Amino acid sequence: MFRIQTYFFIFLLSLGYCFGQVDFKESDLVFSHLKVKDGLPDDETTCIYQDKRGYIWIGTTNGLSCYSGNRMLLFRHSAKDSLTIPDDFVLSIAEDSSNYLWIATNKGLSKINSITRKI
Repeated sequence: MFRIQTYFFIFLLSLGYCFGQVDFKESDLVFSHLKVKDGLPDDETTCIYQDKRGYIWIGTTNGLSCYSGNRMLLFRHSAKDSLTIPDDFVLSIAEDSSNYLWIATNKGLSKINSITRKI
């Protein structure tokens, strides 16, 4: 009985090893470093979220950015405009089934339409 359990355990380990391997070339990976000079509001990132359409939303300590792959759209708080995020320190980003992004900041929540990108 012990021998069967040992072989079964070795079999499971080998399956995990075989199926756990990913075969790709380094040229398959594409990665860009985004910085303030690229349009980020700050170098200190607090959260990152990819929405259903593939846009990358980046929360920072100084605002929120939406990155399309070649263009950056910036969202910042303005005391003179009620249609801005409540604070520039973004804590987290989530998306609901109605295509709204929920942006949590130090001073409250914002709801952004992920299609129109309007608050």
